Amino acid sequence: MIVSCPSTNPPLPAKAFSALTVSPITFPVDSKSAEKVITLSYANSAATGQFFVLKSGLDVTAVPIKDGKATLPGNLQGTVYAVVSTDQDANDATTIAGPVILTIPFDSHVSND
Repeated sequence: MIVSCPSTNPPLPAKAFSALTVSPITFPVDSKSAEKVITLSYANSAATGQFFVLKSGLDVTAVPIKDGKATLPGNLQGTVYAVVSTDQDANDATTIAGPVILTIPFDSHVSND
């Protein structure tokens, strides 16, 4: 991660968001189809009306955050990128914290139906 740049550098064309910590970030193979409850830690986590927005492949799924926890749907698999947002369709203007990368295992013969 970039901590600081020399003052002579032009501004970076990216926005830095607050850090997001998720526990757990990996799951055992036998839990692939079950819903998973995870704990989130980030600045301003006490606010209401926030979503954990998950991006997996071409799919975007938003789940509400309640009491610092989010329930992941059972259909996620592989590498999943996620942020905390005030909107179900996260963008730079609504993202509060993140991103974080989750690893959700799946069998080599999994059906994507």
